[in-house]
Amino acid sequence: MLTVQNFNQERNHTNLNLPPYIEVVLDEHIGLEGISPKDDQNNLASVLKDKYINLGFRVYGKSYSRDFRSIASFASFLNFKPIDNLKDYILHDDEEDRHILTQNALFETLSNKGYDINIIQSSYLDLCAKHKNFNLTKCITYKHTAPVPVNPVLSSSTKTIAILEQVFSKLRFDLSKIKKSKLWSMLHLPQSENQSILTPSTATYQAFNEVEKLAKTVQINNAYFIHLLLPHAPYVFNKNCDYIGERKNKTKAYFDQLECTHKLIGTLLKTLETNQNTKNSIIVIHGDHGSRIEEPDIRLNYKFTAENIVKNYSAFFMVKSPFSKPGYDQAALPLDFLLKNIFTKIEQPTPDNIKKTIYLRSGKDFDLGKRTMPNFSHGIVLSQGIEKV
Repeated sequence: MLTVQNFNQERNHTNLNLPPYIEVVLDEHIGLEGISPKDDQNNLASVLKDKYINLGFRVYGKSYSRDFRSIASFASFLNFKPIDNLKDYILHDDEEDRHILTQNALFETLSNKGYDINIIQSSYLDLCAKHKNFNLTKCITYKHTAPVPVNPVLSSSTKTIAILEQVFSKLRFDLSKIKKSKLWSMLHLPQSENQSILTPSTATYQAFNEVEKLAKTVQINNAYFIHLLLPHAPYVFNKNCDYIGERKNKTKAYFDQLECTHKLIGTLLKTLETNQNTKNSIIVIHGDHGSRIEEPDIRLNYKFTAENIVKNYSAFFMVKSPFSKPGYDQAALPLDFLLKNIFTKIEQPTPDNIKKTIYLRSGKDFDLGKRTMPNFSHGIVLSQGIEKV
């Protein structure tokens, strides 16, 4: 279920020979140093580090996000700074579960350099609606939730009903009565085994063909920004990307889906290699925040600990470009700084001269103010307590 928008904005690229800029955001991807060894049964952190260094990437093990919610985090890293007041950066369409980013320093920077911008996004977070300040060429949007024709990777309608039964049982509603109500018919649920409900992770898997198509058509003087809702919940894929449904052990399910995600990224990188235009490309792959397996919720009065801050805010980041050396970097740096540094080349950045501000907030649910990101290594918190800013 895709929407494709083409923008006919003719620009003069005479005398320009800009290397392709390719950025892939992997939703809910924890950083390598945020991974606890007890959770990492297959030693995935070490495997990924070695794999991508060998492919020429500079991998940042201790990178982190300013927020643990996607909308706020995108607003921050795409504008190269921590953001106190999100109202100036985001519009909400709650009826359609759609959120629009209204300011985008990254896209403006790319446009000022002469790039045409191509986007693949989910229907949840819209980066294309407000585009008057940047050179938007194409915008592909995939639905992040919807009933769709059956696909081998998706759940059956019976599984959908089972999930709903579980939800309603927790809400103490009589499901048999609800099935006969107008409410049930208005939900437009699958009517047979030939349909199923699309979730963020299955939607992304289904849309990955569009990512592959885009990779084959990468050209110089073009930038490509891709937001994938993987390894985002629900965690329904095994490490080989076979759909197996949700499981009780969420931690193992998350890491299996993380392996699946990198299997897809491996496919993408191989496709890019076959395209002669991608030589000398700038390739950035990163999370928007960490894993939310242990996210604070209302049952715990939204309590944050140093340990769950590391799991929620530690975010994957790596870059490959003619201007960066392959290797492993353990500097604790925020996503917004790392992205800005690709273009501005700030000399010798160190964690000591960066404000390590993070925000403990979640839309309308709560706002507990600002804190300092704890020091951490291999999933272990090295600093005591959570310092207020």
